[in-house]
Amino acid sequence: MNVQQDPAVPARRNRFAIALHCVRFRFNILIVAIFATIVCLSSCSLASAQDVQNKQGGGKCPPVTRKDSVVDVLHGVSIPDPYRWLEDQDSAETRAWLDAENRCAEAVLRVAPGREQITKRLSELQKTDSFATPLQRNGDYFFEKRAAGQDLYVICRRHGLSGPDEVLLDPAGMSADHSTSVVLRGVTDDGATVAYGVRVGGKDEITVHFLDAKSRKDLRDVLPVADYFSLDFEPKGRGVYYSRLTPDGPRAIGQYIEVTGRVVDEDGAPLAGSMIEIWQANSAGKYVHEMDRHEAPVDPNFIGLGRFVTDAEGRYKFRSIKPGAYPVTESDWWWRPPHIHFSIFGPSWMNRFITQIFFPGEPLNEIDLLLNAVQDPEARDRLIFETAPTVVGAVNFLTFRRDFVLRGKHRTPELD
Repeated sequence: MNVQQDPAVPARRNRFAIALHCVRFRFNILIVAIFATIVCLSSCSLASAQDVQNKQGGGKCPPVTRKDSVVDVLHGVSIPDPYRWLEDQDSAETRAWLDAENRCAEAVLRVAPGREQITKRLSELQKTDSFATPLQRNGDYFFEKRAAGQDLYVICRRHGLSGPDEVLLDPAGMSADHSTSVVLRGVTDDGATVAYGVRVGGKDEITVHFLDAKSRKDLRDVLPVADYFSLDFEPKGRGVYYSRLTPDGPRAIGQYIEVTGRVVDEDGAPLAGSMIEIWQANSAGKYVHEMDRHEAPVDPNFIGLGRFVTDAEGRYKFRSIKPGAYPVTESDWWWRPPHIHFSIFGPSWMNRFITQIFFPGEPLNEIDLLLNAVQDPEARDRLIFETAPTVVGAVNFLTFRRDFVLRGKHRTPELD
């Protein structure tokens, strides 16, 4: 198998059951809400917990965190980073700080009113079946699943929608304390080879292994431990493309985002093979264009454009940086809100659709002249991204979704 690194990783054909994902998303919100109740109930106990911590010789609660005078200068802007020393998660000093934080938290939570009842209820809620978004390949569905009572997700395969779930990989035997987990990263189009990551101790970094789905035995190819953004097989399954973070690699500045959706006609039928181009400002609101007069820094690691061809289901996916707002230099008051330009070509290069899609919750959306030139509120809403659930194991990306309807009553408005 040939292994290649390519920063422009093509999205593959995923037919997913979004309902399962939404259920798990709402379930996680419920758990977070209950956990917040613990914190609220325990706030009045912090002083007593501090006394207990001090008497036990554990130091202050919370522990004092050292601040270093570390400053990076990027594009002329000074960015302080006083806690960089904590990024070395294996250093003795970082481990000591984590132990002190844990002792402090335990001292607070130990005396929280109603902790036993909340712990009991949380345990009950966690004992439910959980599923990740499946990948459909050659009539089979590949997905992560955790049954009620299990600590770890297993990787499963299902033949067809109604077939039984078949466990391909169970990480339970990889570590005695169940601190090693696996995550599904990709499947070849014919469903023969599965790429999966092995994560040790909850770290962001994983090693990527390849499994023969028929024999359930690992292939000899292994990608070294790293923080992988994405991985996908080339069409014939003989190699992979991937992107990963490197210690000294160039990185664009800003919030990482994933933009996904479908291109369809008025009947919802996918428009496969449509060429989508995007262009946008960087996180400071600066375009890579000689005519951009906005006095904002240029990010040398961000080009601000991309191109993708939709798959058989009309799907597309881009990974980028959330753009910043910028002023219209010909005006004393008008600032454009964060947005991304989309250009979609149909079967012919003569058929081109152009619009702009905006981010939800931005105050500048209310006064943008172009967005508000669309008078119909329902049509205007079709120019706003929907916030999508984030993917487990991809915590660095905020996910946004927007489908494009190119014909009919519910057509996406054009906005040049």
